Amino acid sequence: MVDLSVEICGLKLKNPIVLSSGPLTASSKGVIRAAKEGFGAVVTKSVCLEEKHGHPHPRIVDVRPYYMINAVGLENKGVRAFTKEIKEIKENVDIPLIVSIFAKTGTVEEFCEVAKIAEEAGADMLELNVSCQHPTHREYGFFLGHEIERIPKITKAVRNSVKIPITVKLPSYRILEVPLLAKAVEEAGGNAVTVVNTLPALLIDVNTAKPKLGNPHGIGGLSGPAVKPIAVRCIADTARMIKIPIMGTGGASNGMDVIEMMMVGASAVQIHTIAMWKGLSIVKSMINEIEKFLEDKGYKSVREIIGLALKNLPKKPIQFEGIEATI
Repeated sequence: MVDLSVEICGLKLKNPIVLSSGPLTASSKGVIRAAKEGFGAVVTKSVCLEEKHGHPHPRIVDVRPYYMINAVGLENKGVRAFTKEIKEIKENVDIPLIVSIFAKTGTVEEFCEVAKIAEEAGADMLELNVSCQHPTHREYGFFLGHEIERIPKITKAVRNSVKIPITVKLPSYRILEVPLLAKAVEEAGGNAVTVVNTLPALLIDVNTAKPKLGNPHGIGGLSGPAVKPIAVRCIADTARMIKIPIMGTGGASNGMDVIEMMMVGASAVQIHTIAMWKGLSIVKSMINEIEKFLEDKGYKSVREIIGLALKNLPKKPIQFEGIEATI
């Protein structure tokens, strides 16, 4: 019997597949169902201090089987109201609950306050969302990720505010700098990094010459199989620059995609778009595929493949060969 369990920041996952933050994890009902389907852990939809309304509809453009672009706009009812959901989840599931948080104001103070409330409600881990691709103003989201010097400051402040581990979800649009951001997070006390967020994208309706999304800027986050090679590159680059764990995410749609991301350094892999397309039960077939691969190759544990491909890559990512990488 192959052992699929992994450990991240002291949290034990029965398998490395994590349901990432998104529409499917906006309520306790979705999270509880995901746990019953067999996910190793779940990340809630992002919450901030006060209620936030999302973008106008349409919020999703679905181009199966290639990609999806969404601009929900970080809609949530606020962390205080969400504590009821957190407590209900903890009463009904036995897998790690990771609560995704952000600051509507973009301030360090709000990040810390939200973090404390989520921890008190029962979160096992926090994911700091500093890289949403479709904000409504310049105070958070995409532009916060753009102002890279703020990321380690927020990381350090939150790390000093809570006892539970934190992971920072890094922006993907500065692909070559993701390892630098990860290193800065590590030095600021972050326990892990999530690599990477959706890519900023724009689609135009040729019949109307208008953006297909309701977001005022027309910009949404690109997810799905189309972004997987970019995510793999970012994970591989990051794994060669840091020692803290990586949760890979971005386009994984089957068991082999999970294996690929783990081979370049991910300790666990988050999925969401494929679960929206095929249902939460997709995790079962992904687990079976991983088990079969490991058995066929003679591995006893999925942990044996973490970083396996890195030995076949240069010691440093190409953009940092011969230079000292700093941020």
